Amino acid sequence: MKLRLTIIPLFMCMTLTSSALAQTDYDADEIDRATKLIAEVSRVYSEAPALVDVIHTRFVMEGRTDQVSTIRVRLEGESVEATGMVPPQTLDVYGVDGFMYFRLNGVEGVGRVELGEDPLVSAKHALGIAYPYLPPQVVLRWTAGTNGAGDWFTLGMLKDAEVVGLTEISDGPHAQHEVLFRGTAPLLENRPGTCRVRIDDETSLVLSIVIEGGTDGEEPTFRMTAQCEPKVLDKFETPIAFEVADEDVRFVSFKSMLSVLLGGGVSVDPSFPIGAPAPEFDLVDHAGNRHRLSDYRGRVVVLDWWGVWCIACRRDLPGVQALAERYAGDDRVVFLAMDVGDDNDKMSAYWAEQGFTFPALQDADELAGLMGVRAFPSVVVIGRDGTVLHTEAGSAGDLGERLERLIESGE
Repeated sequence: MKLRLTIIPLFMCMTLTSSALAQTDYDADEIDRATKLIAEVSRVYSEAPALVDVIHTRFVMEGRTDQVSTIRVRLEGESVEATGMVPPQTLDVYGVDGFMYFRLNGVEGVGRVELGEDPLVSAKHALGIAYPYLPPQVVLRWTAGTNGAGDWFTLGMLKDAEVVGLTEISDGPHAQHEVLFRGTAPLLENRPGTCRVRIDDETSLVLSIVIEGGTDGEEPTFRMTAQCEPKVLDKFETPIAFEVADEDVRFVSFKSMLSVLLGGGVSVDPSFPIGAPAPEFDLVDHAGNRHRLSDYRGRVVVLDWWGVWCIACRRDLPGVQALAERYAGDDRVVFLAMDVGDDNDKMSAYWAEQGFTFPALQDADELAGLMGVRAFPSVVVIGRDGTVLHTEAGSAGDLGERLERLIESGE
């Protein structure tokens, strides 16, 4: 099995114009027919000898710049290739010989995660929150039936999405039906959302997907449309190639890919609320020294979340070190590297090998969960009074002038 997902640059557009979907009640017969149709769609995608698709997507959200992108999907045998046109990075994802590999453009090394019996479960575990944004055609290749269909088609923008109805559509050369899902939008504090999937009756292939969040108002707060151009083939002429560069690394950063796919409307920044008291911690660093948050009351504390396993973190740590050196001797601020997911001996050896001089705290996994850290690297800045001033997915080394302002304003 081979999977390739490549993300490369495109462009941006503007403004939200759409109307909310009518809140219609559907009967049990419609739901049953819609569920059976989704099962047939799943079967066709999973059994097609080969399939190509071009998906044109557009994400629109109030107060945000529109995002337009194109995803080209190729499916053959146990192989999948999806090439998405969104800035600013290229991410290659492969599944080969029982393992899933990741390669981020411009970063040395290839991450590796072992696949389990269910490739989708492994993909979800490995890709984290990036997983829901895989094109449904890729997910359907490995899936049969209707279990989790709301997650496939809503691209992670709705949760608990369920089939609620079916509508016949007269538009197009063939008869079409539109399956309606309803769920809630996590991006909008779980306000209602809908997803419409239009299906060609003759081929059972997906023609379009429309996802809207905030459908309880006169206008939806966001809309994502995906226009598809599917075509079934007997086989491809050119096979998908793969080469492993480094099997020791096991993860990469998905921040840029996700923020662009969602038009900037969603962030993978730590979810801890700004202005709230930071949770107390009591951790030991790479040299055996103990660190408590309360020890640093009266100083601004910069927490840089990282791991040896994270190739983006390893790439960015020299920048964090440079910033820490810039403020060395300044008793207004302290830098702490918060290690997650590493063996302590391995982490300490890496820290010493690199010659980094600011403390690297071990076993910060539980604290990462408490502070809502979901991407690596990430940074959390805590003020002199112990409340959170700033959170951001990305390297603390990128704070630059912003840090000086945070130090000056940190209460």
